[in-house]
Amino acid sequence: MRVATQRPELVEAVVCVGGPPVARNAFEGAEGMASSEVVVNALLDMAQADYRAALRTVITSANPQMTEDEIRTRVAVQSEYAAPDVSLSRLRAWTKADSTEHSKALGDRLWIVHWPGFGGGWFPSGRELREVLARALPESHLVQVDDGMVSRPDQTAVVRRISSATGAARS
Repeated sequence: MRVATQRPELVEAVVCVGGPPVARNAFEGAEGMASSEVVVNALLDMAQADYRAALRTVITSANPQMTEDEIRTRVAVQSEYAAPDVSLSRLRAWTKADSTEHSKALGDRLWIVHWPGFGGGWFPSGRELREVLARALPESHLVQVDDGMVSRPDQTAVVRRISSATGAARS
C-alpha cells in the first residue's frame, strides 16, 4: 500500500486478498470477531499459550470446507513453516495495523477480493462487508468470487481481469 501510494508509477493497482486493508475499528458494530477487543485478545493469549491451538482455531474458522485430516495437515505444515514467536509478533502487529489512509489514497487502484464466508467469521461478509468498505474506501473496487482464492485456483483469473481492466484504463 505504501509503495503504491508513494510511487504510483511503480504500482498500477493493488489486489487485496484476505483481510480488508483497513483498521479493525472500521468493523465496529459489524458482525465479525476482528472488531471485538476481547476476542482478539483471547486469540493472542491462546497463541502465546498454545500456538498450535490458535492455528487450529484460525484455520478451522476460515476453512469450513476442510476435513479434520486436512485441518490437521494444514496446522502441521503451518506450524513448521512459521515459528510461533514470529507468528505471534505478526498477529500483534495486525491488531494494531491501520492501512486505511494508504488504502483511501489508492482510490480506484485498490481492488479487494472477497467471497461468501470470507474470513470465517473474523470479518463481516456479504452485504455487510460491502457496506463497511463502501464507507471506509468508497473508490475501491470490491470483487466477489465464488469462494476462497487459495482453495479455488480457477478463481485467480480475477487477477487477470483486474490487470486487463487497469491496463485498459491506463492506455
